[in-house]
Amino acid sequence: ENTQVCHILSKDELPIEIDVGQEHRYHSVFACPILRQQTTDQNPSMKFVCGHVISKDALNKLSIQNKLKCPYRPLGKCFFFVLKILYIKVMYRKYFDPLDYNLSADFRLTKLSDLKADKNGYGDGQHHQGLLPESKPTPVVGIGLDSCVIPIRHGGLFLVQSTAFFYPLVDDPYVMGKIACANVLSDVYAMGAVEIDNMLMLLSTSNKMTDKERDTIMPLILQGFKECAEEAGTSVQGGQTVINPWLIVGGVATAVCTQNEIIIPENAIVGDVLVLTKPLGTQVAVNAHQWLENPDRWNRIKSVISEDDVRKAYQRAMNSMARLNKIGMFIK
Repeated sequence: ENTQVCHILSKDELPIEIDVGQEHRYHSVFACPILRQQTTDQNPSMKFVCGHVISKDALNKLSIQNKLKCPYRPLGKCFFFVLKILYIKVMYRKYFDPLDYNLSADFRLTKLSDLKADKNGYGDGQHHQGLLPESKPTPVVGIGLDSCVIPIRHGGLFLVQSTAFFYPLVDDPYVMGKIACANVLSDVYAMGAVEIDNMLMLLSTSNKMTDKERDTIMPLILQGFKECAEEAGTSVQGGQTVINPWLIVGGVATAVCTQNEIIIPENAIVGDVLVLTKPLGTQVAVNAHQWLENPDRWNRIKSVISEDDVRKAYQRAMNSMARLNKIGMFIK
C-alpha cells in the first residue's frame, strides 16, 4: 500500500480528475529559492526592484551593513527565474467573466472601441500634421521612432520619454491595463533605457458605460497597469482621467540615461540580425476571438481553425502582450 501511495503522489497529475471550481484556480504557495522554505504571513515574499522574489527571512540574512544585492545577479542567471514567476502568475489567474461582477453576460470591453476612428482617420494611427517630427540634430529623435531622446541641461544626461494609448484590445480589463503599460514601457526599452524612473497613466472612461460597468471595469484596468509598472521596477506617480465616448488606456514612461546607454535604431544595414522578443500574429488571434460572436465573419474562417484553438490562441496572445519585454531591453 505504501508503495502504491508513493507511486501515485510521485505523478504530476492526480489519478482522477477533481473539479475544484474557478474560484480555487490560483497559485497560493511560494517557496523561497534561497532558503527552500514556504513563505507565510510572518515570513512573506519580498520582491527586488529587478523583479526577483525571495522570502523575508532570506532578505534579512542577505542584508549586511544596510547593503543588499540581488542574489540572482549577474543578469545572465536570472531571466528564466523571472519568466517562471510571471508565467505562474498569469497561468493561475482566472480570466475576466462579467457574471462574476454582476454585469451583463454579453458585456464586452472591446465593444467600447467601435468609435475609435473619427472622420479624419486619426483614430487609425495617422499623425496629425502638427505632430510631424521636427528636423533636429541627433540624438534628439522626434515622432516616428519609439521615443524622444532629449539632452537635459545639466549633467550630460538625456531624457528618454514615450507616450502611447490604446482602445480595448481584449475583454479582460485587468489584462488590458497590463497590455497598455507593457506597450508604453517597450517603447522606452527599444531606445536602450534599462531603468524606468517614472510613469504616468492616461485613462478615459466611456460615457457609454453604465455606472456599474464603470465602477467595476476602471479599477481593474488601473490595477493591471499599476502591477505591470511594479514588475518593471517603477511606479505610477500621476496621470489624467477624463470621460468621453471612447474607453482609452495609456500612459507615459520616462527614463534618465547617459548617452552611452541610448540606442538610436536608425543604423541597421543589410545582414544585421533582427531579434523578435515576442511572437507575431497577436492581432489576428484577438480578431478571431471577436469573430466567434460574429457569425458572418466566423463562417469565413471556421473551416481552417476550431473554436477551441481560437480561444487558446487568444489567451496566449493576451499573455504575450501583457508580458514585459525585460529580456529584449538587455539585448544590445
